[in-house]
Amino acid sequence: MRWHGRPRWWYWAAGLTLAAVVLIGALGRDRTGGDAAPTAVTRSTADGATGRDGQTVPLDADGAVDLTGRVVRVIDGDTIRVESRGFETSVRLLGIDAPETRKPGAPVQCFGPEASRRARTLLSGKRVRLIGDPTQDTRDRFDRLLAYVHVDGAAQSVNHQLVDGGFARVYVYTPSGPFRHTSSFRAAESRARTARRGLWGDPCRGETTAPR
Repeated sequence: MRWHGRPRWWYWAAGLTLAAVVLIGALGRDRTGGDAAPTAVTRSTADGATGRDGQTVPLDADGAVDLTGRVVRVIDGDTIRVESRGFETSVRLLGIDAPETRKPGAPVQCFGPEASRRARTLLSGKRVRLIGDPTQDTRDRFDRLLAYVHVDGAAQSVNHQLVDGGFARVYVYTPSGPFRHTSSFRAAESRARTARRGLWGDPCRGETTAPR
């Protein structure tokens, strides 16, 4: 039998093709999250963690990042760019929050420039090891790797040094909860606060959210 000049089987084939296209599109949206806000990358101890740019970073046996590279840019007191294995990636120093200097639409916060300068002194051009935390996400919602940053095999992370020097405060991401080194970071922050170092002294006195 023919409908409007075409055999009936042609319409069945066209209908099945259209249904397949719709189904594949729906599955693709489910995998990427559609229009929802970006979320952390799912870990895989077999293949590593893949970001939205398609780059995969290796994970250790606990499912945390373990990567070496060179710092090519210090963006501010808690964010850097690292070159590793032939590509660059943004890294957010885990467990800390430095005053803002480059946030779009926001003023430079008190002690922000000093925090950025200190981070540059500690990190610019340095070989580093990036160590993730299995209690936290692999990446943040901006697709930055979350890591403790160690320079040239140093036991103490730059994250900890910045808190201890009063260049950043401790930051615990609420959905994930405390990170592995929360206690030692809190102790370092307490020492800096007591000694009025950095952002805890004049002129900020801990009120970094106010513009300078």
